[in-house]
Amino acid sequence: MSVFKSLRVLRTALPVINTTQPVRWRVRDVKDVVKWRPITRPSKLSPAYTGDLGVTEPVDESQPQSAVSAAREEFDRSDDVTKRVLSLEFARGVEKTKQLEDKAMAFVQRHRFDTESPEAQIGRMTAKIRRYQLLLQDPAIFKSSSLMRARVHDLAHKRSGLLRKLRATDYRRFEWLLEQLEIVYRPPLPYKTDVTLCRKTSIRRMVQIFCDNIRQEKLDALRRQLDSEKPAFEEERRRACEWIAEEERALGLSLSVDTERGCLLEPRLPKRVVIPPRREQAQA
Repeated sequence: MSVFKSLRVLRTALPVINTTQPVRWRVRDVKDVVKWRPITRPSKLSPAYTGDLGVTEPVDESQPQSAVSAAREEFDRSDDVTKRVLSLEFARGVEKTKQLEDKAMAFVQRHRFDTESPEAQIGRMTAKIRRYQLLLQDPAIFKSSSLMRARVHDLAHKRSGLLRKLRATDYRRFEWLLEQLEIVYRPPLPYKTDVTLCRKTSIRRMVQIFCDNIRQEKLDALRRQLDSEKPAFEEERRRACEWIAEEERALGLSLSVDTERGCLLEPRLPKRVVIPPRREQAQA
């Protein structure tokens, strides 16, 4: 067997190791490095979205209904069965919500007959919103009552508008109302067009400020340059005034410059000639 054949056999039998090839690293998946956590956004019907921090107080079902509240003495003297029938236990949901509205308005009313002030309206809306949110926690009610869900959204939007107006007119009362009702006010976000307009306005303002700074820097540099050249200019002006004074003395003219101050003398104006008014000729 020749040497070339033996080399050929060795080349096919032994594994060839090429050291010039790059080492292939295992590519790790992004999921192994970054832990993915889905973004959980609060529902538009939740208290976290509407800003209601206060807890909805339970309805006192032992109280009489609104139609019987005028005859409270007769209600107190009646037997237990009659009290139970005429109480809020057997009343509709509207009656129970009405009691919560009256209780919320009592905290913020200006007087006991106040029902249309901004504070009273906001208190009434807050009681309704919290009552509906408590009822919507039941999955069956949440699924069936689409009208109640829309009502919560509309009431929250209207209450935000009233809070915005109260904040602009009376800020101290606005803060007091938020503290009494335990509400968090979130100002509405501007529309996209407003954001674009504000962005353009801010860019123009920044460009204007930049140009004003450049102009002011140039003016300051020019002022410093003139201040540095002022002594030489004063000396040159003084010499020019002295030369003019010497020439005027040689020609026998009156001096028109002040050599001490280095400026021209104020010219003497001729005296003002007063022309008497023309007398009107007497009419014949």
